[in-house]
Amino acid sequence: MRMRASLMILVMSVSIAATAQEPPPPKKIFELKRLMGQYQCKGTDFAFAGQPEHKVVSVLTGKLIYNDNVLELIRTEKKTDENPNPIEVRGYFVWDEADKKFDYVGVVSDGGWFMETSPGSEGGVFNFTGLNHLAGVPAVKGRDTWKPGSIFNLSYKFEVEEKGTWTKVVEENCTRE
Repeated sequence: MRMRASLMILVMSVSIAATAQEPPPPKKIFELKRLMGQYQCKGTDFAFAGQPEHKVVSVLTGKLIYNDNVLELIRTEKKTDENPNPIEVRGYFVWDEADKKFDYVGVVSDGGWFMETSPGSEGGVFNFTGLNHLAGVPAVKGRDTWKPGSIFNLSYKFEVEEKGTWTKVVEENCTRE
């Protein structure tokens, strides 16, 4: 009887220890892992809000912060003859467990800011839509689209909705360093 009780205690202890050692499920933020790292980007800033269309070169840097709960993404345009007033965008992605969606909030060096959401990947593409306060422009509905290509590249596009039509503001192709 005593041996049986000891055996039961041993089995329960092993079971509890095994359960305690199971890794937690992966954090939802890791679905955005393709935005992590550093990319060199080239593309076009289209004519918008009084600025003429011009070529743009930028660096995109993504990293996890705050105990791997937040993805910080910084897009820094380079100053060139065609782009004498480059901007920097600092954005932060989080997973909202209560609403089951990603939130993307950020600020722009020209005084703009934004709040967008996404349900997650749709065919490998992440679309974030929401209110954008662009410098010198009344608040508009914006959409940031991140489309991973091969493991070494991705494309990025920012659009605004005008009278039910999406208009491109920025479009870039990025290559991982």
